Amino acid sequence: MKRLALLILLFATAHLIFAQDSAQTCSSPRQAQGALVGAIRVMNTAEVRYYAVNKRYASMSELMNFEETKKLAADREYLLPVEGSVGIGTADDPLPGYTLRIVLGSDGNSYFITATKKDAPCKRVGAMTDERGLIFFVEPLR
Repeated sequence: MKRLALLILLFATAHLIFAQDSAQTCSSPRQAQGALVGAIRVMNTAEVRYYAVNKRYASMSELMNFEETKKLAADREYLLPVEGSVGIGTADDPLPGYTLRIVLGSDGNSYFITATKKDAPCKRVGAMTDERGLIFFVEPLR
């Protein structure tokens, strides 16, 4: 019985390894993540400025309609739409090519932002931040 269980485990492991190797992988997750740094910095700064005025952090729609966000994005040279960079887009698609989420604490005194790549081969590679202003890179387990 133990041998059968071991054989099944080995087969399952080999299948997973083969499936991962045959799948399209992201050759440069750091490049995909690095393109987000400027946009995430703009969003962190805009959240701080929104908080200073409103005594709470902004939701996605509030942040995208906040005049300071637009000014910050326009002032940042590295957010211009050039290959490999990410700029602030529209309220419907704030970071083109990325899935963006803002989660607010129930009291409005905290936030969590995640941005992950939408398309292969770097799908779900991205970055996250919160009210501390620290930016963390993320990528799925392989």
